This record gives sequence, C-alpha cells and structure tokens, in this order.
Amino acid sequence: MTKLRMTALALAACCALAGGATGWTVGNAAAATLSLGPRVGYADMEGDLLSGDAAPGEYRIFGVQVVAQLSPGFAVEVAGEAVSDEFEFEDVETPGALVDGKAKWDDLGLFASIHLGLLDLGPLRAYAGGGAGLHFNQVEVLEVATSVGGREQSGTVPAGTDDLSDDFLDDVEQERDDAEWHALGGLAWDWSGVPLSIFAEARYRNILQDSGDVKGWAAYGGLNLRLE
Repeated sequence: MTKLRMTALALAACCALAGGATGWTVGNAAAATLSLGPRVGYADMEGDLLSGDAAPGEYRIFGVQVVAQLSPGFAVEVAGEAVSDEFEFEDVETPGALVDGKAKWDDLGLFASIHLGLLDLGPLRAYAGGGAGLHFNQVEVLEVATSVGGREQSGTVPAGTDDLSDDFLDDVEQERDDAEWHALGGLAWDWSGVPLSIFAEARYRNILQDSGDVKGWAAYGGLNLRLE
C-alpha cells in the first residue's frame, strides 16, 4: 500500500474516532466523561530519517491529550505531540559523495487512539488499545563532515554554505507528512475527592516513511483533569 493511501487511512481513522467521541459525548452527556491534560514522554526509535544511517534514537516528547470516557471499559483519546531533537547521520547519498553530519528533526504529531479497559480496582485502572496518527516533520541539516560533489572537507562544514549542493539540501530538508500506527497499554489512578487522574503508558510505534519505517517504544506519564 502506498504512503499516500496509508496517510489517508490514518487521517480517516483520526477523524472517525474524534468525531465518534464528540458525537457520543454530546448525545450521552450523562454517561460520558471528558478529561484533558499534559503529557511528557521518552522514545527510543530505530530506522532511518534519511536515506542512509540516520536513526532518531532516543528523544523526549511533550504533548496534550483529550480523553472521552464513553463507558467504564471504553474510551477514545485525541492527542498532539511535539518533538525537536538533533541526531547524527552517516552515508547519506548525494551526487558524487556519501555525506556524514548532524541534523535537527522537528516533528508535530496528531493521534487518535482507543482504550479498552482490562482491570478496574477502584481508583486503579489498567487498559490496552491502539490507534493511528499523522506526523508533520522536517529535517534541518546543521553540518556535514565529508565531501559533497567530490570535494574533500576537513572537519565539519556548516549547513547553508556553497560546499553543500542545492539538490542535497532540497531533498533532505523538504517538509514531510508520515502516517503512524501504534499499540498501547497503561495504568491510570483516579484521585479520590478531586477531578484528577495520573497515568503511565507504554506504546509500540511504527512511523511509515519513504526511506523506511521508523519503529520503537515510547513511555509516557501525564495528568488528566476531569471536566465535570
């Protein structure tokens, strides 16, 4: 299946889940509970952001989520996340050379997920689920450490100089949108007497890119304020 179709399917899934959550909440206000709050996370991903050895590796995640608890055992979550991190790359192909260097990766992710209740022990709940999303990202080359166009370089060369070919930068630094699917599991604790809960969650993530899938694990912690 082509990247365009996967992206369209992911977007359709996000819209369907978000629309379902909104419709259910409006039509079943007495039964549904809406919560929102911040999250922080840590990810360790393998795969290539560029057509060479350019794994994103380990990075921090910051985001927010809105959760519609539609029944005791079923919830829908819509979330947004932001990442800004530097990584090193090796053997990226350019006309006449293989390039090593350093780049910055900026990513904005929008996701929709379902949560299925597994265990309910009063204030402690366990859940599992999955979902899909979209990444809007861009790579910015900061420096290179080998030749471009056949010219040997000593040390590093800042990006944006004449030593970097326009074709190389145009190819690497273009804005991209990529689809993702993920599986998740987590624990949530509801504080007694206050409309607040805390959660810890683990996810397996697969980001679908033209240069190859980027896969790995992410761990999150966060707060949810119940709107009662």
